[in-house]
Amino acid sequence: MKLPNFFKQVVFLCFALLIFLQGVSAQDANPAAAKALIESTTQQVLDAIKGNPDHAFDVAQEYVLPHFDFIAMSRLVIGKNWKSATTDQKKQFVQAFRDLLIRTYANTLIEAAKSDVNVEYLPIRAKEGAKRIRVQSLVQFKGKTIKLDYSLRIKKGEWKVWDVSAGGVSLVTNYRAEFQTIHKEKGMDGLIETVNDKNQS
Repeated sequence: MKLPNFFKQVVFLCFALLIFLQGVSAQDANPAAAKALIESTTQQVLDAIKGNPDHAFDVAQEYVLPHFDFIAMSRLVIGKNWKSATTDQKKQFVQAFRDLLIRTYANTLIEAAKSDVNVEYLPIRAKEGAKRIRVQSLVQFKGKTIKLDYSLRIKKGEWKVWDVSAGGVSLVTNYRAEFQTIHKEKGMDGLIETVNDKNQS
């Protein structure tokens, strides 16, 4: 099942809302503090995007890349085929998948700059000292309201994003369904080529 365009837009819009992770370590960011920081910085991020939408790709490269666990996300979307891939194939796929997410994210930032975005955060449900958290929110975007969940875990002392769900639909799960179909037809090299082609379109 491929990701619908609106689903892609909302999911990648939520990446913008996670720029709060910059400089926040696991030691000084318990779940409650992470949620509070999202709430306090979201509007600042959206205002910055609206002020300079032409730099959306640069924003993605500078602020998003360090805070997403692209290796874990790649391993999850490849699923059972990850173990059979060579080390070089894994590196190529992680790079291609990362570029796909960043480019889609940057394009969505440009769209977000043209629209009003309202975010309501739900009470966080995590114990103090939790190593995994889920930050839930309701986002109003382009006349629609959708529930967004951000899945984070601690890796090397920092919070890292490893999945995003929109309306209960997981980004990782959707890409896994699409990529496994391509892998079955074309193999790992063919999948990498297909993702790279998407990045050039």
